[in-house]
Amino acid sequence: MPRPLLILLCLVFPLCALAQPRGVSRIVTYTSPLDNSPQSYGVYLPAAPAPSAAGYPAVFHAHGYGWSVSSGFSQFQKDTAERYGWVLINLNARGPQFYEGVGDVETRNVLRDAHRRFGLDLARIFITGGSMGGTGAFRHVIRYPDMFAAAVGVDGWSDYVEWHYHWYARTDQQNDIEEVRRPLLEACSPLYWAGRARWARVQASVSGRDTVVGPRNGLDLYGALLERSSNLPGAYDNRLFVDDNAGHGGSTRLDQIYNYFANYTGVEHPQSFLCETPILTHGNMYWGSMLRQKVQGAFSSLESDVQPAKDDANGKVVTVLTKNLSEFALHLQASPAAEAKQVSVYVDGFPAYEGPPTAITLRADWSPEGAMWGWRVAEANGLRKSPELEGPIGEAFKVPFTVVYGTAGARAEAEQNRREALDFVHGWNAFMVHAEALVAVPEERVSDVDVKTRSLVIFGTEASSKLLREAQARSALPVRVQSGRVLVSDPQWGDREYLGDQFGAFLCYPNPLSDFSTYLVVLHGQWATKADGTGRQGLEYDLEKLPWAYPDYVVFNMDQAQLPHVLNVNNKPPVTCYEAGYFVESGYFSQDWRPYRAATLDRMRAMKLPVKRLHVATVTYDPGSHRAAVQVVDEANQPFARARVTARAVDGQARVTSALTDQQGFATFAGGAEEASVVNVDATGAVYDWTADWCTSTSGAGVGVRALAKAPGEVAPGQVTVEVAAPFVAPATVSVQFPAGTVTPAQQDVRLLPNVATKVAFTWEAAGLPAGAYPGLVTVRLPDQALALTRPIWLELGKWQESPLRLVELKAADLVAGGRYEVTARLLNTSSSPCTVPVSCALLEGRRYLPAQSLTVPAGQEATVSFRQPSGDPPLAHGPQTVRVSVPGHCGVTSSCEFMVKAVNSSQ
Repeated sequence: MPRPLLILLCLVFPLCALAQPRGVSRIVTYTSPLDNSPQSYGVYLPAAPAPSAAGYPAVFHAHGYGWSVSSGFSQFQKDTAERYGWVLINLNARGPQFYEGVGDVETRNVLRDAHRRFGLDLARIFITGGSMGGTGAFRHVIRYPDMFAAAVGVDGWSDYVEWHYHWYARTDQQNDIEEVRRPLLEACSPLYWAGRARWARVQASVSGRDTVVGPRNGLDLYGALLERSSNLPGAYDNRLFVDDNAGHGGSTRLDQIYNYFANYTGVEHPQSFLCETPILTHGNMYWGSMLRQKVQGAFSSLESDVQPAKDDANGKVVTVLTKNLSEFALHLQASPAAEAKQVSVYVDGFPAYEGPPTAITLRADWSPEGAMWGWRVAEANGLRKSPELEGPIGEAFKVPFTVVYGTAGARAEAEQNRREALDFVHGWNAFMVHAEALVAVPEERVSDVDVKTRSLVIFGTEASSKLLREAQARSALPVRVQSGRVLVSDPQWGDREYLGDQFGAFLCYPNPLSDFSTYLVVLHGQWATKADGTGRQGLEYDLEKLPWAYPDYVVFNMDQAQLPHVLNVNNKPPVTCYEAGYFVESGYFSQDWRPYRAATLDRMRAMKLPVKRLHVATVTYDPGSHRAAVQVVDEANQPFARARVTARAVDGQARVTSALTDQQGFATFAGGAEEASVVNVDATGAVYDWTADWCTSTSGAGVGVRALAKAPGEVAPGQVTVEVAAPFVAPATVSVQFPAGTVTPAQQDVRLLPNVATKVAFTWEAAGLPAGAYPGLVTVRLPDQALALTRPIWLELGKWQESPLRLVELKAADLVAGGRYEVTARLLNTSSSPCTVPVSCALLEGRRYLPAQSLTVPAGQEATVSFRQPSGDPPLAHGPQTVRVSVPGHCGVTSSCEFMVKAVNSSQ
């Protein structure tokens, strides 16, 4: 090459390089409103202009396990960002939080901050990552499809069943969990609520030889989405990528991931949505909000779509289908029906609202047996759980909070409060901040503004904290933390008192000092994380599991002589013990923030979980050894080992201690010459069903009593069945009392046979009583033994307006595809006057709502109404069709049936 040409090329190439546009990589820091800490993320801002007036699309990169604040991007990433005009973001989101809990909040904080700084196209926000980052990608795109348009998760977890076993399960019960944690674990697992991703694009990238995160996580999630897409063509845009020979993270293909995102725009204004969740916290989506579950903590769904009204050019029909919901809100002004003049809302086939598009709250009417009677517009009232204030404890740290320690009372208590608060702050800063940001302040330095606007995290007891005493004075807390005593107040099943300095407690509750607008968290006590009794920690212990480890409250026993230290599976730092092994009671408050001991038990029954139900079979005392023994068995009367039994013994003064059951199901306690009684039973891998207890105290001389109650029906009275058993022959008198209504008979005399359960039945006439919960008391007297034993019972009385109508028959014949359906309903009028009512008919699967028909039913007679497929209506799809007929305004006058639409020439 001639020398002048070579010189010219050398001059031109650097000029070309200099002429190429170059973006900027840098670290961006913002202040988190949660704890006023500095939080950072890495960003690449391209030199290329935003590709549209909407702003820059953005690709969020979620790193794997650990802490990483990086502005490092490969040349390939930068080149792609320039080509498409993308902003690239490296998340940190509080590091090893799996982008859950506080990490979930910070991911969304980064999105808001980046949009404010750089102007992002909110219809084109994408997220990807591997391992922990893959978990975060799955969680965010499925939980927030209105924020993230598409995601690629590489080797991320989708189901807690594996990751809990992988990291947390205890050595002696690797496949078991604390049942109270199950709804929180499910709420962290996208597999259970994959239906939320109806309008999101999701790819699961799976490495076939991954031994860190099992391939089944991505495969199962893809399968769940695929099943959804087959039932709703055009929705659930999902894809699977598998590298059979790759190890953990080996299926990462940035070129393929970026191609998946390129030129894709999310669905900003969908015509339908499906919100699935086991907890209310994630119950908001598009124009719907879950407000109340039928069974608290059980899986719930809220589905809605909007279609034009067939007979009104300016009208819209809003369909809503629910599962396990008793109340929800529709924000119709934010829905596709916003511009309509008139909106008709049908919920589960019931006509529920007719009017302009506005915000409405709808509440279900239920029969005492749990059958749905309809939906009606209602006003929310009273203190209640909501998506914004539901608990559990971990939720209180997802909103701005202040850490406070009590300084009142004895000096030793004040010092303990200060030490525990500083330990928590140190743990928080080390894990959540990596800097000194959060501080603990003595309560006298807390400002009125903080008290009223920020959640209060108080370390202390009623004796040592003035703020806690003030809160208790304004509104009685369901769990009271006092010096040497934790009291669980329970008017339904009886208070449970944990006496002794070995008992600690955590709880969260709406803060009475802020008019219940923020959280109050009370923390007292620490447990040993080492087998030698050292390494004492509290809530700061392994903050990674803050989102799912604690319900609304826990009571724990810190004495390792009573409840020994238990290791987890693989001693994952900093996890050195299975701290739930110290829990002696844990649970949720009701949806009205009241004591609700049966939350976990009710959920287990409603979901038919194959979980063992434990009860106390016997409580005995041996005067020779001065020891009491409590036997715990399951529903098959098989002994249960490793249950944590807490008992109260009285021998001059009351003492409360805990012990583990052995292989024969026995827990033994010293003392108790006067009386020994069970306070509570807690266990891993089982639920305590105290309603099935036969004996709870030695004062009963071996006599067992249990009471079962059935709520009143529409006409029938309530039913109470009392079972009594004794080890000897004896006469007994059994009685049941309620504060109102009439119990029949007043009492019954029976003769007990040795070790044979005798059943005694009572009825409770509650006609005319207002709705509400009614506590009752069962009393069993054995005059020969000078014994009187009592058991509480509780009956819920519903309220509805009695209707004279009965829907006595509903039928619809099967038909061949293309045929016209016909539905016939027969109603009976039990009154002495004729009754004219509108009758509604809906086909649930087809979203068909036929015009209501007016029907007059003569007094004491029946009348029939028929609904036929309107002329010009499209044919129904093949398969089963559900028909719902109801009479608006008449509770209980409703029924449903199914008919089959068969294919032509079908033999089925």
